Amino acid sequence: LHGIAILYEKGLYAQCEKLMAKTMLLAEKHEMFLIMLELQEWKMKLIRRQFYLQKNRKDIDKIFDDSYSIIGQYKNVTEYSQFSSRLYMEYFEKGLVRNKKDLKSYDSSINVPVFVNEKNALSFRAKLFYYNSHGLFSLVQEDYKNLYAYTRKYKELLEQHPHYIIEEPRTYINSLCNLIFCLSNLMKYDEMFSAIQEMRSASEKYKIKSIP
Repeated sequence: LHGIAILYEKGLYAQCEKLMAKTMLLAEKHEMFLIMLELQEWKMKLIRRQFYLQKNRKDIDKIFDDSYSIIGQYKNVTEYSQFSSRLYMEYFEKGLVRNKKDLKSYDSSINVPVFVNEKNALSFRAKLFYYNSHGLFSLVQEDYKNLYAYTRKYKELLEQHPHYIIEEPRTYINSLCNLIFCLSNLMKYDEMFSAIQEMRSASEKYKIKSIP
């Protein structure tokens, strides 16, 4: 963004626009919603500086529509982060379900609008929170069948975004550990050994040098 500001102040608007487009692609890939929103502001700033040259009402409306969409996605993932954190705090305080009272307490944390339907998760990170939270809810009930389903979906979602695995290798390794744990409890040993092999080959496949 600093480079965009420099080009803008120098009046190099064509170069500024190219850098903004390049930065936006990178921000979208990594779901950096606040940076995406700031880039939308830069788009309008550039248009105003050039007195709306070669722009029509549809062009302007699209910029603002995109901004509202980005705000919606940011709000959505923030809600998932909030409710997922609440669920984890409860787990660290109470542990596994021992009676109906414990289950009722967890129910109040998981039965919120964002966790009702997977389709409510509007982004990659929101979906991670969704699968992870439902997986935790299954774990506290020792429901290994559902825990396996959500853990597998979590792992597969990560694999669809290899750049995230490279950036956050611990998250992927943990997902494999959780999957192996589930498979062991379900006595699915063939699949468990396959998951162990995936863990062994992960560093080479995703070029993981170290796990911080």
